[in-house]
Amino acid sequence: MLPDIGLVLLTYLAFLFINLFTIPRLLFPKKIEAGTAQVSISLTRMKVSWRGKAGKVVKKMVWLMLQILLIVLLLGTAENVATYFKHEWLFHYPRFSIFFNKNIPDSQLDIWSGYEVVFFSLVLYAL
Repeated sequence: MLPDIGLVLLTYLAFLFINLFTIPRLLFPKKIEAGTAQVSISLTRMKVSWRGKAGKVVKKMVWLMLQILLIVLLLGTAENVATYFKHEWLFHYPRFSIFFNKNIPDSQLDIWSGYEVVFFSLVLYAL
């Protein structure tokens, strides 16, 4: 019961973080700036310079992707730990592996499924 409560609490905190921090910063900027998008690339110094509105848009999108990645990593790991603690009796035998292997029928925990579920849930929430 405790792993389920912890997972629900973390999911709710991620929901609050998205609604109170991420979405308002993307949709409601503090000041509106008009300007042109200038991109300059210098191959001699390996520098990319973004000026005007384009730089701010790229920074916001990179920050959004970083936040989504962190939420998926946090909630996916919490999902895997909660699954392990809910069904701990299933995972105590000699050939157990956390990483799912199709060739070994004894390995039962698919570590990537938690991350897939969280990413799919975020995509559904975004729609």
